[in-house]
Amino acid sequence: MPAYLIGDTEVLDEEIYDEYQRRAIRSIKAAKARALAATEQVIALEGDWCPRRLILIEYPDLSTLRAWYYSDEYQGLKELRLRGARSDIRLVDGVEALPSFDRQGNEGYVLADVGEASGAEIEDYRSRVPGSIDRFGGRFLVRGGQSERVEGSREPQRTVVIEFPSLDVARRWYDSDEYSELAALRQRNSSGSLFAVNGL
Repeated sequence: MPAYLIGDTEVLDEEIYDEYQRRAIRSIKAAKARALAATEQVIALEGDWCPRRLILIEYPDLSTLRAWYYSDEYQGLKELRLRGARSDIRLVDGVEALPSFDRQGNEGYVLADVGEASGAEIEDYRSRVPGSIDRFGGRFLVRGGQSERVEGSREPQRTVVIEFPSLDVARRWYDSDEYSELAALRQRNSSGSLFAVNGL
């Protein structure tokens, strides 16, 4: 099952961070991982958290992601990154069965950090939201699951990542009448932050 590294990075020294990126890209590719998004252009949809620079990387599974992150090679690169940036990073499990999805590039992603959620309306929301996402050609990459904070202080309770064919489609889903009704159910019964980004 795929796993994801989600990072929120504040760059303090562009020159050092650029060197880190050049070296990290080779390391990520060697781990058979793929960067899905790396951008400062984050669209806040709800809540008070909006990353400064969002990094989203997909790994074949959580053990591969952990082995890469904790490897001597990456820990050396991490030391370089820490000289040029501050980050909140977590490692999260993806969903088990991903439907076929031929990535074309420039996909759009909606990410959510959801707080405490309870009540009958939340169950209604959870049962109806997959259909609304499906109708816009989207799919869950992460829907709760195991999450491990490895850097920073943010401690989300539930992480969700949804992939759409494009950022425009992601925005149309979020702004649709169908999802607006569902979002109202979620907002009445939970807290959290949602944002959207363009993929690579």
